[in-house]
Amino acid sequence: MKFIKKYIILFLSLATITSACDGFLEEELLSTPVSKKFTTQQELNSSLTGLYSSLLGMEKGGYYQRWYLFLQEVPTDISQGSGVTKIFNEFTYTPEESVFQDIYGDIYNTVNRANVMLEKMPEPLNDEYFIKVKGEIKFLRALAYYDLTSLFESVVLITNSHYDPEKKYELSSWEDINKFITDELNEAINLLDVDAPEQRPGAVTKGAALGLLLKTHLRTKQWNEVVSVAEKIRQLNKYDLLPEYNDLWDPTNPLNHEVLFNVMISDDAFDKNLGSANSGSTDLAIFQYDFASDYFGSGKIFSMELKFYYSFDQENDKRWLDVMRHQWINRDGEIIKPVAANGKPQPGFKGPGPKGKSLLFFHNKYPHGDAGKGIDLRNDMFQKVNLPVLRYADVLLSEAEALNEINAGDTESFAKVNAIRQRAGLEALPSDLTQDQLREAILQERAWEFFNEGKRKEDLIRHDKFVEKIENSGEKPIVVDDTNRYYPLPKNELELNPEL
Repeated sequence: MKFIKKYIILFLSLATITSACDGFLEEELLSTPVSKKFTTQQELNSSLTGLYSSLLGMEKGGYYQRWYLFLQEVPTDISQGSGVTKIFNEFTYTPEESVFQDIYGDIYNTVNRANVMLEKMPEPLNDEYFIKVKGEIKFLRALAYYDLTSLFESVVLITNSHYDPEKKYELSSWEDINKFITDELNEAINLLDVDAPEQRPGAVTKGAALGLLLKTHLRTKQWNEVVSVAEKIRQLNKYDLLPEYNDLWDPTNPLNHEVLFNVMISDDAFDKNLGSANSGSTDLAIFQYDFASDYFGSGKIFSMELKFYYSFDQENDKRWLDVMRHQWINRDGEIIKPVAANGKPQPGFKGPGPKGKSLLFFHNKYPHGDAGKGIDLRNDMFQKVNLPVLRYADVLLSEAEALNEINAGDTESFAKVNAIRQRAGLEALPSDLTQDQLREAILQERAWEFFNEGKRKEDLIRHDKFVEKIENSGEKPIVVDDTNRYYPLPKNELELNPEL
């Protein structure tokens, strides 16, 4: 990665910022060692704004704007790509794809900002506010490395701003980076409070750091540690399931008690009408909607696989009834419904593609505020959409998985899964399931609960089901093997550093 020294206008990515940092801020991205230390909260907050904003990437669709979730979901049994994105559904991509370089650079931009900020912290660190912010920075750097390794498996571990673009860095192993993430999060947990600062309610908290630590233990299959961290999260007495699943996607309530960490989006987008997504907004929601009065564009990135769409209990599961999109209006003004009374595809069903041939199925997570109002969303593609990175339902299902691995058929494991199912309107699982059957039931429950939240590819890899679940998930067999579990490093990175 080659960090270029430049200036960029940054917009606040938290729900609120301290009064000293209202509006747009300029932040210099440094690729050289820093010497000046932070001396005031205003200086610290200015850089902190830039760090949070980096979660939305530097370019249209960057990092959590869209591409991270896309790369974690489309090449699985849940979602599909079409048109220019079909290569990810069919595993025919190459290291030359620009999206790999874009997301790789975006995430390392977060790492670099965090490294610079940590070096600018004064020593000794006595100010209570500075101490808490250090915990936030540690979390965000750990999250960046978690996401990098989730996509690319092994990457270069850089922990300071002394990056030399001429030096040939070696890859750090997946195991070493997981250890780094674990150490980073344990330090953050000791620095952070249970609640975010009043002036910055969307900031990282102790619960967020514990949640990411739990996920790190889960993907490394340290089952006892998963159970231990889940108990620590419960002891915070802060998190629980929302009574209604659909309420999770209410953009007016992003800081509800189920969310451990959201990527927060600002109310107003910067450069809204210039056709490029800058920090402070996201274009993710646009792809949930159709051709017609809502949007006359591709609309294909987060469409669902037909088999997954029909895998739900269509009579009872609220996640299907309330969140899946079951009809839309085509360009001729006709209401299109893919589902017949018997729950099967309508005879002669035409999808919303320009020729009415694409079997595209959408959901209503990340709702666009102007959808259905007759507004051409090409001119209104930026909106307030908060992205849940860590939520309590994941804590419960992760703990259920760990308990079943520790003690086959553990009754508490069933209880955790059934809590999720009860909210969805489903009956409890049969209590006589074997360990293998319960393991499979948990993996399926995760698909229904977390579709298009950026978790599926990692779930399939952990369960060693990546090939099995994907190869027959589409309308035609998909050629896939274990080498597709992770993405190739970007070609230009390999050219810059052959040691990779």
